[in-house]
Amino acid sequence: MQSATVASDYGDVKNPTSILLSSCMAVALPLIAVGCGGSAPTPAAPTDAKPAAPADAPAGTGTAAATPAADAAPQDKHALAEAAPHDDPNEKEGAIELTGLVDKAKKPAFPKQTVGDHDCLKELSFSGHHQADFATLVGKCGTPTGMLEYTKPAEGRLHAKHDKRDEFKLKVQKGMCYRYFAVADDGIKDIDIIVLKKGALMAMDKTEQSVAVIDTEKLWCVDEDMDLQFNIEVDGRGAGGYTFGVWTRPKGK
Repeated sequence: MQSATVASDYGDVKNPTSILLSSCMAVALPLIAVGCGGSAPTPAAPTDAKPAAPADAPAGTGTAAATPAADAAPQDKHALAEAAPHDDPNEKEGAIELTGLVDKAKKPAFPKQTVGDHDCLKELSFSGHHQADFATLVGKCGTPTGMLEYTKPAEGRLHAKHDKRDEFKLKVQKGMCYRYFAVADDGIKDIDIIVLKKGALMAMDKTEQSVAVIDTEKLWCVDEDMDLQFNIEVDGRGAGGYTFGVWTRPKGK
């Protein structure tokens, strides 16, 4: 995300966050086929042999015509994604209410942390498909970092021209720390997470890629119960599906 663009939409950031995670998406270029026309000199033939067909003879006369070189340019996956029909079966009017699955008052058992909050983001490999890549991300940075799933994953579809944003509402609890994950198909160039409290900007992702995490160096901890709004946005070009989810653990754990 370009911070100047976000600032103009949401105002000054109170607690800016950023992500150091990077991923590489390789695009396979089409092969270039080259053919050669003409034929080798015809050797001496018996008197009843048919003469060799000329180089420009039609197909089936014994000599292949020259094959022109194919010089196709690489396809733009973001433009192709935008050109595809856009249909979001989960689309709703207004913000979608998410339910917290962890109640700290019930003192749930949290898993033992086996990897650092930042280290879990290293050496991740993504396929370009949001469901599989979300599972990869939380598989490394969910339970192994001592957290529990706070919301069930929410899925939707975004389009740079027709449907740039989905909105979610969620209550977070005092004394808990959170991590917010959004992963898009690689048809979306840049997906962003915007966190708002009563319309005021609290945090945002600043990267330009199809994976967004708040926060990367440490978890996002709160000192009071809060009702928050999360905007999941496509910034720039592209279209496709995404998965958004929240994980949590107690502060100081």
